[in-house]
Amino acid sequence: MKGRNASRVPRVTWVPVLALLLVLGTAVGWAGPRFAPSRVVALADVIRLEGWYADGRVVIVWETAAEPNTVGFELVRSDDNGATYTQLAFLPAQGDATTGHRYRYEDTTILPGTTYLYKLVDVDALGQRTPYGPVTVVVPPPT
Repeated sequence: MKGRNASRVPRVTWVPVLALLLVLGTAVGWAGPRFAPSRVVALADVIRLEGWYADGRVVIVWETAAEPNTVGFELVRSDDNGATYTQLAFLPAQGDATTGHRYRYEDTTILPGTTYLYKLVDVDALGQRTPYGPVTVVVPPPT
């Protein structure tokens, strides 16, 4: 074949090839291209996260300077040195893009003689989760 069309491959032959690649890719775990959101989501500006034991409970406090796109905060706790965490509470965001808030949570489901690790997880409007911490609190043994 001579001329303009000598080196052209008909487009129809590529359709089955692309379909086969998609099927094979899906079979090995590839789910196609991923597209990032077109906007950047800012995180809460957590400026303080503390915890302590007092009067038979653990007190966890945190403060934010701003909470752009934050839906709320999960408070999670570990009693096995951070191997696993259990959610204690979800507190809806009280601040906004320009103002922060002070939060307080009291954990009364504690056991004497136990060391706890607490993390704060910022949950944003896109469902992204950003952890802060951990904060370690030692509950003294009974006297």
